[in-house]
Amino acid sequence: MKKLILIDDFLPETEHEKMYNLTLEREWISTNDMEEDDPNSGVPGYMSSGNWDDEATQILVDECSKYDPLYEILHTSYKNTIYNKYPSNCPTYFHVDIDPPETGWTILYFQDINDYNFQMGGETQIFSNNSITGILPIPNRLIAFEGSLWHKGTSFNGKRDRYSFALQFSDN
Repeated sequence: MKKLILIDDFLPETEHEKMYNLTLEREWISTNDMEEDDPNSGVPGYMSSGNWDDEATQILVDECSKYDPLYEILHTSYKNTIYNKYPSNCPTYFHVDIDPPETGWTILYFQDINDYNFQMGGETQIFSNNSITGILPIPNRLIAFEGSLWHKGTSFNGKRDRYSFALQFSDN
């Protein structure tokens, strides 16, 4: 696996709150990335697409440019901006953001502003070398990982929506 980058307290507090508010203002589209015959398919997740000019994308890009490894990622080929929203207890499924043999990165930001504790669940799970690494969705945390790795965000096990914000880049 390429190096996993993890940075806590990534944005200044005012920018972090702005990211959260921009997320709540989004128009959401119901998405179902699960198998048609899945018995757990009754609770869909939601997504909203942005682009390079999207205000939230630019907030994150501006801060990413201050960190050498992230700066390098920003200078590859931008692919997408995706806002994710999972209602509580929403089933989620492993996927890749970049289809091999293409390579690239996913930068994932957790913009929630509420208190979080690990018992709520909601981790992002990354499958590599026959094991799963779980990254907790601590508010204002940023992670970056190889986008061709199988991964999934999981929902909270309480009554809250779980949000994440993804930027996808290709090396090719």
